[in-house]
Amino acid sequence: MASAAVACIQASGLFPSASHPFWQLTVDAVTSRCAGPSPAPVVESSSSSSEEEDETGPPSDSATPTNPLAALPDAQAMADYLVSELAEQPALGEKFRKSAEILGPDKLWELLLLTGQKIRDNDPIMIDQKGKKRTGGGVFLQLLKPVEAQLKRKREVPQENPGSQRPRLALRPYQAEAVKAIESQRPEKRNWVVAAPTNSGKTAIFVTVARNLLAKKPAAKVVVVVPTLALLDQQSRAFESNGGFRMAQDSKFRSAGLPVVDWFCGDKPFPPSSGPHSAWDDELEHLSVLVFEANTFLNLLKRDASGHVRARMADVDLLVLDECHHCSKEHPYAGIMGYYFASPKKPQV
Repeated sequence: MASAAVACIQASGLFPSASHPFWQLTVDAVTSRCAGPSPAPVVESSSSSSEEEDETGPPSDSATPTNPLAALPDAQAMADYLVSELAEQPALGEKFRKSAEILGPDKLWELLLLTGQKIRDNDPIMIDQKGKKRTGGGVFLQLLKPVEAQLKRKREVPQENPGSQRPRLALRPYQAEAVKAIESQRPEKRNWVVAAPTNSGKTAIFVTVARNLLAKKPAAKVVVVVPTLALLDQQSRAFESNGGFRMAQDSKFRSAGLPVVDWFCGDKPFPPSSGPHSAWDDELEHLSVLVFEANTFLNLLKRDASGHVRARMADVDLLVLDECHHCSKEHPYAGIMGYYFASPKKPQV
């Protein structure tokens, strides 16, 4: 049976040679499928009720007795198996071991099979932010990130502690006047350019506008775009320091109901999608404010290699372009505004 499977796989041209890390994995899967149902495992799980589901979602079709990870004794053995099958350096073994402890053999097997599928399909996930081709382990880790993040969010229980909120900074008269004008929402004055000297408090103005918008419309989404990497963390933290927000990475100021802020750039990109929703939809579920380096947001607005839309201007309620004087010629701001004008539903800018 195994020889027939090898012949079929060779004829398919999926892999250049038998040395490919997914060669034996595919041979085992084809052989098992052709041989019919496998015998029941010798040791059955104590939690075999069909009503129970794994924390990361319902059991997948790949969670069958043919899963070789299920027969391994512990997380370290599963990590060693992943290092071998993915042809990765032993240094990744510790990361794989921790993931095995959290996710278990069935979810890891599902992700391993998905990794092979992505490689065979030459999926865009194969290419990193610098245009280099990822290894099998690199693809596996990219698929692993959103799964572990989702599990972490499910396990987090917000702490009811209103006293942890930072006090909100009082606006100066000219800042309060600017906020009032911006929030007038008159059609002819919907979009604004705030011009003021350096260190005069322009950031406090857009943070206040965002906070007031979210108070009226909790489901609103705010996107802040900055021209340089140096401004990313600075502007993200401005929401927290001005009061009424919390950073996604911080837990000590977590309080029920506070809008969550996170930032993204080439070195900290959106995680790849692993389910029916896109990564953009997944992030919008728990974030209220998203701060982007300009090129990163522009690239998200573009369709990927498969023609899929990764981010939609129509989902944004308030768009802030920090240092908007850059918005000309070939600057990413100009490209972003191109998507703004093409969107049927436009945010306030």
